[in-house]
Amino acid sequence: MRVLIDGDACPILNDITSLVLNHNIEVIVYHDISHNINIDGVKSIECDIGYQSVDMKLVNDIEKGDLVISQDYGVAVISLSKEAYVLDLKGNRITNDNIDLLLYQKYINNKNRKQRIKTVNPKKRSKDDDNKLLFNIEKILIDHN
Repeated sequence: MRVLIDGDACPILNDITSLVLNHNIEVIVYHDISHNINIDGVKSIECDIGYQSVDMKLVNDIEKGDLVISQDYGVAVISLSKEAYVLDLKGNRITNDNIDLLLYQKYINNKNRKQRIKTVNPKKRSKDDDNKLLFNIEKILIDHN
C-alpha cells in the first residue's frame, strides 16, 4: 500500500503525511510546478501546469490497494476501477456504492449553475473535516495491515 495525494488542493498536507509516515507507508504527493512541496520522507511528483496534468500522472501511477486522496471524481472513478481506496478532502470514503450518486449530484449542480438556478454554497472547511480525514486515513491504514 502507498498513499497517493493530489497535493494541489490538499488542505492539511503536513498532518496527513506525518500520520502516514508514522505507519511506515510510502507517501507520494502529486502537484504542478506552481506549488513547492518539499516534505522530508515524502516523494514529490512535479507535473506541468495544465488542465488535468496532475490528475493524469496520479491515475497512471495507481496500483491495487493504494489509498488515493483527491477531490476529483474523475480520479476517484479511475482509482476505484484499479481497486484503490479513495477519500475526498473532507474525509468521505468514495466507493463503488456511492460514486454514481456523487457524479449525478455534481451533474445536477453544474446544470443548475449554468441555468443560473440558485444553489447552496458548500460549507467552509472545518476542524471537524480535518479530523474526519485524518481518522479515516488511519482507519484504512490500520485495516489494510
